[in-house]
Amino acid sequence: MTLGSVALALALVGCGARGGEPSAPSSPAPGGGSGAGGDLGATVYQRCAGCHGPQGTGGSFPTASLVNIERLTDDQIRGIIENGKGRSMPAWKGRLSEEEIAAVIEYIKKF
Repeated sequence: MTLGSVALALALVGCGARGGEPSAPSSPAPGGGSGAGGDLGATVYQRCAGCHGPQGTGGSFPTASLVNIERLTDDQIRGIIENGKGRSMPAWKGRLSEEEIAAVIEYIKKF
């Protein structure tokens, strides 16, 4: 087993994932609120928090930090969510609705 495959395995375990798919949420993420990206964004983000952390600082997979996410445009963030990134971030296109993606983008921009 190579170092890269060990790191990937640890990342997937830390994310609660099987086959690159984070587990379903079990409890609400902090900072829900109302309005665009509020409650729906917080609910959708629960699927992300295992890797990205409850406040976007990296969780069990520190390189998945969302710190400085504001440097990316909404379209860039959408592209990453829809298509995944590298070997550890799964693609969510077809698993999240357009409304869910828009809400989670607004939610993570508040970190």
